[in-house]
Amino acid sequence: MPERAIVRFEHSLELDRRLGDRFWAAHVLDDLADAHRAAGDPARARARRAESLALFEAMRHPAARAVRARLEADAG
Repeated sequence: MPERAIVRFEHSLELDRRLGDRFWAAHVLDDLADAHRAAGDPARARARRAESLALFEAMRHPAARAVRARLEADAG
């Protein structure tokens, strides 16, 4: 049921962006990447994970290291 998760994560992302909450937007983007991968859309998963990484790096958040590792793993 990744499609239902994608819809909910997209809604959450929209709210986070509207509120200007980059921290939670980055987390939701990483979760969205997992949902897209589970739905069989690896290109969309990598794109969402890259967005997450960019936000975490911009905030200099330590989660960037783990997200970078997942992005590299997603690449193959």
